[in-house]
Amino acid sequence: LRMERLTRPRLFMSVYVCVCVCVCLSLVASSFGAKPDFEKERASRKYHRDLKRQEDIHTLPGVRAIQYKIVAQGDHDGTLITRRDAFRGWTKLSTPEGKVLVDLFGQEQPSFSYAFNTIPGATFGLHTMGEGDHRIFYIPYQHAYGEEGGSGVKPYQSVIFEVLVDEVIPTPAGATPTMPGEDHPWWVKPWVPLAERKKQDDGKKYL
Repeated sequence: LRMERLTRPRLFMSVYVCVCVCVCLSLVASSFGAKPDFEKERASRKYHRDLKRQEDIHTLPGVRAIQYKIVAQGDHDGTLITRRDAFRGWTKLSTPEGKVLVDLFGQEQPSFSYAFNTIPGATFGLHTMGEGDHRIFYIPYQHAYGEEGGSGVKPYQSVIFEVLVDEVIPTPAGATPTMPGEDHPWWVKPWVPLAERKKQDDGKKYL
């Protein structure tokens, strides 16, 4: 009986110590797993610093981490894509290494989408564009796919978003922006090329 009274406390203490050690080791392992990859982060920062040295590269107002190049400036009245608007256009998403993720420039007709239905950096860029504008945005990982990556993009990787806006389609008051299936929302008219719409608008001026 005396031996049992002596060994039980020791047994409980040994189990307690083992549990504490296991918990501490798991916490240490998880902290190392969550540690940022500073090498990849530095590479991303260097990429965008080098871009700033180019004369034709601008920084996006309000989100200076995003840079862009103007390929063509549209002849529009200043109406820009807002948060609720849809647009028709051609887009391309790639990485600085040249990997193409999406390329819709080969299509004859522009694709339909909402400005909010993309990565945050692309949405910020679209809000500065109107009909006929053609730009290339250089988006850091913080405004793209983040530290984890995704959709073919590596962790901490910047992306290049090129877009040519053909048409801005405002969402009517009271309507809910929803991505279309086979049919576009009721307020979306059939596509007419931008050049044709310009001719029609010019003709109306003389009526």
